[in-house]
Order: sequence, then structure tokens, then C-alpha cells
Amino acid sequence: MTLERLIGAAADIGLTVVVMVVRYLYRSGETLDRERLRAAVGRILPGQEEDVLSIAAQEIMAEAHVAAKTETLLRQLNRRFGSVPDAVRRKVSAATVGELDQWLDGIVDSRTLEDLFAESKH
Repeated sequence: MTLERLIGAAADIGLTVVVMVVRYLYRSGETLDRERLRAAVGRILPGQEEDVLSIAAQEIMAEAHVAAKTETLLRQLNRRFGSVPDAVRRKVSAATVGELDQWLDGIVDSRTLEDLFAESKH
């Protein structure tokens, strides 16, 4: 399927899907010519290419920010408390930015993993 057909099919569903496709394409390969992508979006959604690319870039940066916080917390948990149980890894991986920030701050004062996560129970 050509790039234009892919973006066109996404556009038939909605702008949110176009952004998802662009996000995927940005992340999928270094060989993708970003100007070609911009031009293809512009042909399918004239005048909206900057908005689509900007939204996709912001979402990618937000995802990277959460991934970095998650990795940092897991590294700090391992360093402070030793091996991190799978259940805790899953909880951390599914956490919101607010929860990650709370746990990153709380790790300094918590004596155990249980203490750290007990403070944030809903």
C-alpha cells in the first residue's frame, strides 16, 4: 500500500487515526523521508499537515517522557530495594505520570517497596 493510500484510508476514519498512523510511521523507521510524509499528509489533508505532524510529535515526546520516568523508577527501585517483583514492574509500567512522580519522590523516604506503594493506594 502506498503512503498516500495508507493516510487516505486513515483520513476516512478520522483525524485521530491519521495522527496514530503518522506517529507509527515516525517511530517505525529511520528510512522514512519526513518531507515525503509531510507532503503525503498535505495531499490528503490540505492545510492540516503541520497540525497532524505537530500533534504526532508531541504525543511521541510525551510517550518518551513516560518511558524515561518508568525506566528511572524501576532502576531506582532495583538499586534501593533489590530485585523488583514482576507485579511491581507491571504496576509501574501501567502507571500515570502523576503516580510515577509520586513514587519517584517517595522512594527517598520509603523503607520498603510495600511502604512506597502503600502510600499511593486508591
